[in-house]
Amino acid sequence: MSQEFRFRSDEFDNRESDNQSQEDNPHYRFYSKDGNLRNFAITWPDGTSKSYPYAFLVKLEYFADDGRVVITMTSDKIVMHGIRLKSLFNDLFYQLPLEITVIDKRYNPTSSQLKFVVNDITVMA
Repeated sequence: MSQEFRFRSDEFDNRESDNQSQEDNPHYRFYSKDGNLRNFAITWPDGTSKSYPYAFLVKLEYFADDGRVVITMTSDKIVMHGIRLKSLFNDLFYQLPLEITVIDKRYNPTSSQLKFVVNDITVMA
């Protein structure tokens, strides 16, 4: 048996390579490894933040007609508007987002390299 034998399981994790485009984005932080107990935070431009446990997520919806994501929690309903939010929907489905930050609409033309951009978040109790 070869002494240089090694497992290459780290090379098969495609999520790491897919997320590298977002690593330089200060407006989106994500979990890089699998876990059991997870929360996600929403941060507005004024610095206000709210945190929600994924365990309380009841329903996740993406509406292609106006590009919004609706997250129904046990206590609140969260509506997100922005561009390319189908990627955010997919990430939420796999419980990857750690923090989602709202970005002002005036920066949309300069954020073409980002996976998605959230311009507005409304939380309804």
